[in-house]
Amino acid sequence: MMLQRRPAGHAVRTSKFTEEQIAYALKQAELGTPVAEVCRKMGSSDRTFYN
Repeated sequence: MMLQRRPAGHAVRTSKFTEEQIAYALKQAELGTPVAEVCRKMGSSDRTFYN
């Protein structure tokens, strides 16, 4: 997890995945690829997928 500082001093999470990678993963799951397989290929967990 990467954190960036905001001017007010609050940390904001940034994703290690691009919007395109996330969209591709969601599309693969919609097309029937098991979520566990999609996550394994991306290097993430099932929990991350559902968040």
